[in-house]
Amino acid sequence: MIITASVTISADINTVWDTLTDLTCWKDWNTVITDVTGEKPRKLTEGRPFNFCIRPFALPVRIEPIVDEVVPYKKITWSGKKFGVLARHDFFFEDSAGGVKVTSVETFTGLKLTLTWFKLSKWRLYSMTSLLLDELKKASELASQYR
Repeated sequence: MIITASVTISADINTVWDTLTDLTCWKDWNTVITDVTGEKPRKLTEGRPFNFCIRPFALPVRIEPIVDEVVPYKKITWSGKKFGVLARHDFFFEDSAGGVKVTSVETFTGLKLTLTWFKLSKWRLYSMTSLLLDELKKASELASQYR
């Protein structure tokens, strides 16, 4: 299963990149991914794990991915496994008219995907991804006013 969503942010790439990669500020703008912890420095750093909580339905789920790849101002990838499902989350950054286009691609694989509840949750996962991108947009645009 693949979930893809994009947003164009009216801010410079440095602001957008800093907003997404600085784990210490996620609590200020990110309602989708909460209770974030990670090794110091608290930045998304290639090869380093971090932890967070999401709430796709009623109960929170703790996720412990590892940052697989960081290509500054171009791409961030993290991945992890939970409940027999391997998840990979890519963020792509590209210049766009009026700002930066950020595309999120989440890929889920594994035997547990055949379960009906997971297939039915595709709409919920897409909603969460869209909200995350909207919140990144708002936070980045607000931060760009103060730079």
